[in-house]
Amino acid sequence: SALDATEVPGFPINPQLQRWVVSPPPGEQHAGSTVHHVVVEMSFSEAIGTDGGGEIHIYAPEGFDLAAPMQCAPQIGEVLGGEKKRLGVVQSLAECVQKTWERYPTANAASWDTMTTVCYAYIGANGLNACRPLTEEEAQNSQSARRLQADGGDACAGITAHVCAFAVSDRACHAYALRDQHQLPLEPTCDGNEMVFRFTGGENLPALAVVEFQITTRNPPRNPSLVNSFWSIEQFDSSMGLKYSGSAHGWHVIPLLDDVTIKLTGVLQSSGSLSQLTINFMPASDADALQIIAMNPAGFDLSGATISQQGRSVVEKDISSATVSMTIIGEVALDFPVMLDDVVLSRPGRTEFHVLTFKETLKADETLLVTD
Repeated sequence: SALDATEVPGFPINPQLQRWVVSPPPGEQHAGSTVHHVVVEMSFSEAIGTDGGGEIHIYAPEGFDLAAPMQCAPQIGEVLGGEKKRLGVVQSLAECVQKTWERYPTANAASWDTMTTVCYAYIGANGLNACRPLTEEEAQNSQSARRLQADGGDACAGITAHVCAFAVSDRACHAYALRDQHQLPLEPTCDGNEMVFRFTGGENLPALAVVEFQITTRNPPRNPSLVNSFWSIEQFDSSMGLKYSGSAHGWHVIPLLDDVTIKLTGVLQSSGSLSQLTINFMPASDADALQIIAMNPAGFDLSGATISQQGRSVVEKDISSATVSMTIIGEVALDFPVMLDDVVLSRPGRTEFHVLTFKETLKADETLLVTD
């Protein structure tokens, strides 16, 4: 006979959905990037809404954003206070706002300097000191804004920044669209990584009916951990009792390198000269190799690139790219920048580079375009 015995209360087990699938578009997924046309399919064994209410809650993995991008009214002026984050060179305030939304979802303001074309995001800004709104011509043509600011023919003469503060979200979902308008006569709300459908009594979803919709989201700045990489769903009845739940695997997100700079640091700096490039960045992941690819302008030649720094060596190279073997520790600044020698310089023009890191030949981090 048993020496000891006790009773332990159990727990309820919720039935799974009939169908629960989340499918991203094909191709690599990059941290912070906008993901269009994510297709979601769901189906339940029982009808929903027939008891006079109920809710469906969908949760993307932590860091994803299902809400529509924040809107702002562009102005000329300056941002007051807040933590300032440099986002690199862009071509307009609109592009700056998009980049801010992708990289710093908690930011509440952005600025774009029309002279340097550098974009900044602001977290916790106190507001704007603006002299007037941007005209449509200025918003589309920065040369027009520079001309007015330079010749003093404008009330904002001498002010070079286009700025905006973000309006409070109206909880709309980003590009939500049903594949069949008759499937579910409800408009969901979104807040961060959560989407909610609320049945108020006049709607219902028949049993076994397959609802298919698409939505746009923003990938998180880091790849979610394995435990937190699932898209989950919960369905509640009118008294908010949990009826169904389910989970679906998400997708791998390639993190972005932060604070990437590529500077021309050699003595010779004319087109066709042999010179030196200095690369610096903050890695997100551990890696054992760095690759730099010269995109523009034409004329770069990295096939003779060398490196003389201890613990680093050029292991692969061709005309447009060079790969450096080195130790990279995630979220730890480099001990010293990477100095790539014997690089043939390109023709004059705006330089653009693609920078990647690898761990055992698998892509670890990258930045899609460096224009500094």
